[in-house]
Amino acid sequence: MPCPFRAALSVVLCLAAVAAQDFAPSVPAPPAAAELALGPDARLELAGGVLRLHAGGAATPVPCTQASGPGAVRAFARAASGVVYVAAERGLFVLDAGHPVLDPMDLRDGVPPGAPTGLAIDAQDRLWLATEQAFGVVDPRFGFGRTFTAADGLPAGPFGGVALAADGSVLLAARDGTFGYRPDQGPPPQRTGGAAAPSLTATSDGEVALDLRASGRGGATLRQRRRHDHQLRAMDGAVLQGLKPGRHTVEVHAVDRDLRRAVVAVCDVTVPLPPQFRTRFLPVVAFGVLLLLAVGAFGRARPGAALWRRTLRAAGNALLVFVCGLQVLAACLGYGRSWPFVGFSMYTENWHEGSVLYRPELEGLLADGTRVLGAGEQTALLQDGYWQMLAEVVFGGPAAQQALLERWNAHRHAGLPRLHGFRLLDTRIRLTARGPVDVAPNVVVEYRRP
Repeated sequence: MPCPFRAALSVVLCLAAVAAQDFAPSVPAPPAAAELALGPDARLELAGGVLRLHAGGAATPVPCTQASGPGAVRAFARAASGVVYVAAERGLFVLDAGHPVLDPMDLRDGVPPGAPTGLAIDAQDRLWLATEQAFGVVDPRFGFGRTFTAADGLPAGPFGGVALAADGSVLLAARDGTFGYRPDQGPPPQRTGGAAAPSLTATSDGEVALDLRASGRGGATLRQRRRHDHQLRAMDGAVLQGLKPGRHTVEVHAVDRDLRRAVVAVCDVTVPLPPQFRTRFLPVVAFGVLLLLAVGAFGRARPGAALWRRTLRAAGNALLVFVCGLQVLAACLGYGRSWPFVGFSMYTENWHEGSVLYRPELEGLLADGTRVLGAGEQTALLQDGYWQMLAEVVFGGPAAQQALLERWNAHRHAGLPRLHGFRLLDTRIRLTARGPVDVAPNVVVEYRRP
């Protein structure tokens, strides 16, 4: 073989090998931004590990709801929604123009562990995150992520900054230099096997195994969503779990390494009551308890009273003790939604320092981008049990979001402008030792009419 041809073939094979790598050597990433415009008259500045807010001619450190503070701030980036994500020594934080206060980000499973060292936000609002010894991607809307491993081609740590290249590549500063990673290559997640079973019966613990296999870049993981729920919850392999007694429609989403999602199964699941609460058992036990209470009360009644009076008094006392006992039992089991526990924990949730109060809110958008606050309440679109309706708007895609916008415009009150789009926010209030603090909301959906 001629020497020039051999050399050319070697170069081609080398380039092909580099192109096939998930992480390919790249030029160094540009330095992380030190300033960011937060609003018309406000900007953020990062210097010496301290994040400062410049507004009204003064520069002050951005306050933090976390008692220990954020520690040294290392990087920040703003999403298209306006939310600013901050990587600091003590975790991930969020803020926005309307809430210039650092607040810990809501995180679930799969997030790269360790102290964050850099982050970047891409066009799909995915948060690419590096910590001292880990790298991965997080979906800020739902709080879950995917941590890359050596099997994904991840270079050796420690890791520094993260940046985005003009072609959409993620640039990661690693021990041996800067490496570029191209997300969203190849087909999206899909179902690859298993027998379809649209109707299933779970155990009384709310678990049922699925005959389901899925594939995706880097290996697909499965997450479940109960219809009318707005969270994608982790599954243990292909096992649905955590379902309450009753009938449920459950979607199973396959998620690949880049957090691309696809619905790979929809199941109707019936979860039976635990044996001790089934209708053949519970009424008998309740009647037996009531009968014992009545016998005990009858024995304590005054001996000289008439039989009918003693019987009536015993029955009343037994019934009163029985009802109060049921209230106490309901509170202990997490069902204390009625008197006398309504003032203590109306919806079986107890709040403590550091807790977050959530409430969804619809915010209208005009054609010029102006926000219309409170239009959801004025058009009676928000009712008790908000997510029962709004969750399907989140996961129904553009069709469901367009339908909501049309309904909004059709039922708006006289005088309200016609809306061009909307934002669905999960507003957040952090309970601190100094009192409740309004913090940056989670922007779940931002939709504009095409």
